[in-house]
Amino acid sequence: MKKTLLLFFLALSCAPKESSPIDEPEIFHQGFEKMTEVIIHDIFSPPISSRVYVYVAIAAYEAFIPNQAQYQSLANQLKDFDNLPQPESGKKYNFTLASIKAMMTVARSLTFSVEKYEDFEKNTYQKFKNLPADIYTNSIEFGEKIGNYVLTYSKKDNYLQIRGMRYTVKQDADKWKPTPPQFADAMEPYWGTIRTMVLDSVGQFPAPKPFPFSKEKDSEFWKEMQEVFEMVNQLT
Repeated sequence: MKKTLLLFFLALSCAPKESSPIDEPEIFHQGFEKMTEVIIHDIFSPPISSRVYVYVAIAAYEAFIPNQAQYQSLANQLKDFDNLPQPESGKKYNFTLASIKAMMTVARSLTFSVEKYEDFEKNTYQKFKNLPADIYTNSIEFGEKIGNYVLTYSKKDNYLQIRGMRYTVKQDADKWKPTPPQFADAMEPYWGTIRTMVLDSVGQFPAPKPFPFSKEKDSEFWKEMQEVFEMVNQLT
């Protein structure tokens, strides 16, 4: 996810300046800051937050780069991501405006407290009102098309299918259990079934197996656990 955001902001920083009332990356930073505020307000977990960020960043990037040959679309680079909407020949666009519209189209759909975006959107779009009417309309429509395409793409990643699935707590000593003080449910225990974007699967680069569970004080498991315990207790 961080790489996708970095790619987007790099494109903004290095892009040739088009004739636009806004041609600086600050407005996009403001947009992502507003979305972060909403994510925090909606109490999204880190995995869900990462999903929101990556789809918003993809939409913003794809709507921003059509007139910039030095940047390559993510089409056919991300899994199942192809045949994106393209600007219509003969029409003029402001791709900064299109990018903001794409960003907000996705953000509004993937978060809950959408009323918190209203002032930001109103103030931002107002800054583009000196554009010719056709360019303004074309840009908004193109950004919305990109946003809706990315939303359709997002619905096929298995996220919705695992919403109702709950983890059954096992009583075995070596299995995860809710812990105090919150005794919260397992956080996204089926996240490994989410469609990958670049990897073939989550198993393409398997992590080393952890030390076998053991209560013996001379075991590698116990030594590792004790190291973490002592480190936590020494924190200031």
